[in-house]
Amino acid sequence: METRRSPQFGCSTAYPHGIIRLGEKGGSGQLGQYRYMKKTTQKDNEVLLPSQSKKLGLSDQGITKKYSLDETRALFLQNSTIEGDLNKSLARCSEILSRSRHGNERDNDRAQEELQEPARSVMYALEVETHLALMESFSGKYRGMAKELCDQIIKENDCSTHTEKMLAETIAASFVRYIDSSKQYNRFVPDGHTSSEQNQLIAVLSKQADRAHRQFLASFAMLKQIKQPQLEVNIKVKNAFVAENQQINVDRSQP
Repeated sequence: METRRSPQFGCSTAYPHGIIRLGEKGGSGQLGQYRYMKKTTQKDNEVLLPSQSKKLGLSDQGITKKYSLDETRALFLQNSTIEGDLNKSLARCSEILSRSRHGNERDNDRAQEELQEPARSVMYALEVETHLALMESFSGKYRGMAKELCDQIIKENDCSTHTEKMLAETIAASFVRYIDSSKQYNRFVPDGHTSSEQNQLIAVLSKQADRAHRQFLASFAMLKQIKQPQLEVNIKVKNAFVAENQQINVDRSQP
């Protein structure tokens, strides 16, 4: 970052990336054209090469390149990353693992500590394979059940796409919630007199169990519907009875 005094406005202006742009007179109230000269680093002054100027969007004549809306969108999508991005986390893990292979025991211990955060981000990003978030949504005693149920549902229904595996996770999660709500409901149902607070709690637990059961049935039906092969029917008759009390009439009137 370098600060230069503008000869036209008499004020200091800071320019990003160390690019010095000098204003030229171009009419009243206008800065006119900008001319690219050089960039200043902390070590010394370096003149940018043509390839470096091209990366900064500068043409050979020194005029900033104007990007179209589609080009700007593509640049943002290509260069914008957020915390937890899968590719970014994988690159970080690869760097740490490569460095630990050629280090001593102390370096390996340090690498294991550094690997915890990016490795966890990778596990979350690959949720349909690891089921980490599914397990963490329950207490410790239900985590093994949730993962095992999800793996078995995926195996039994031959789930191969992300959509099918997500439905398998939904089925497993709703079943575990139903079991947990039913367990709490049975524990809080007393044999004798109940207070108003206990009645409210019992009503809430009953609704939670019913909601989890309905979600379980709906998700399982959706998975079965997705896995069911498409049925193609060619009707070549005037009237066709498809099922009981259902009839398809085909109008074959001559033109």
